[in-house]
Amino acid sequence: MTLKPLTQRQWPQLHQMMLAEGFPHTPQSFSKASGFLEDCICFGIFDGNDTLDAAIVLGEVTKESAFVDAVCLKERRGRWLKPQLFRCFLKWCLSKWACVTCGLNHTASRLINCLASWVLFG
Repeated sequence: MTLKPLTQRQWPQLHQMMLAEGFPHTPQSFSKASGFLEDCICFGIFDGNDTLDAAIVLGEVTKESAFVDAVCLKERRGRWLKPQLFRCFLKWCLSKWACVTCGLNHTASRLINCLASWVLFG
């Protein structure tokens, strides 16, 4: 399992997965979807052959809040949405986003709270 940020080049593949798996409020046209994705932080989960198997989509990341959702290929469900995925994701977040003023990772702490509520309350 490899977790890495998605680039704009990978958005068409993510958009197709979102449509196929019934991701809520996904625009049918890619141009509208790319407008939505520009405002999000997207992480892809790749398996061996560099094919996108799942993704974590973070949106409306502000100082106070964020939303998080995940989309996964139907045949991969049950394999990706496990504690190891979230540990991998949070480890990546903690390693990348540190406050330049105090060195703390404020974004990661907001994401941890967001992920905890998502896991607990769906």
